[in-house]
Amino acid sequence: ALNWYAYVSNNPVKYVDPAGLLEEDPTVLAGYARVFRVSGSGDHGKDVTDQFPKAVFSNDETGFNARLFQGEDGDYVLSIEGANPFSPEDVSAATKQALSGSTEGQYDDVLKLVNDLEEADLDSSNMVLTGSSLGGGLAAYAGSKKDIYTITFNAAGLHEDNIGPHADKVTNYHMRGDPLTGIQALTPLPNAVGTQIPVNPTLGDALIGAIPLVGGIHLHMIGPMERALK
Repeated sequence: ALNWYAYVSNNPVKYVDPAGLLEEDPTVLAGYARVFRVSGSGDHGKDVTDQFPKAVFSNDETGFNARLFQGEDGDYVLSIEGANPFSPEDVSAATKQALSGSTEGQYDDVLKLVNDLEEADLDSSNMVLTGSSLGGGLAAYAGSKKDIYTITFNAAGLHEDNIGPHADKVTNYHMRGDPLTGIQALTPLPNAVGTQIPVNPTLGDALIGAIPLVGGIHLHMIGPMERALK
């Protein structure tokens, strides 16, 4: 299993941007990888994205970005970037998919990437898809379509037309107080896919989460999730 701090090159102070709310070094994408297995094993994982040169991991036109990591046990984690609220591409992808079911752009990109990896002889039964927020929605879309084990966090929901036949392979951890999860539950917007596991924040994170405006953003991030799951 990958160590939690794989996503920050063992430097959580410098690289923590777990919700994808800011543009950062691609290694932060590993932050979504195996948060459910905080192991302290020392296996920080290896970025093996470059070992698959024919696979398209990023698309500047659509805003899609992902990285592939491999642990010492040989398992792969495909980590998919979350939403940047300042990116019109991300906003467009999330909005169109939720409201109309359109997969144009990032949703088509993630499915193509998984197909690319399988065509490159990567055994998807040894791969986990993961992501948070928009990245969680993208992971769930591909995982439910391709029958791949998927772990998401505070994930964006999927239009009913976009939920594949293998939604049982998806597990979504959602923080109590996460604004995205709450909005999806209280409006016609689609809910996150898969088995839903609510997570209580630590006392410290709950206190921050109670602060008007900024508290919700805090609870949407992966840092509070990681602390709660330890």
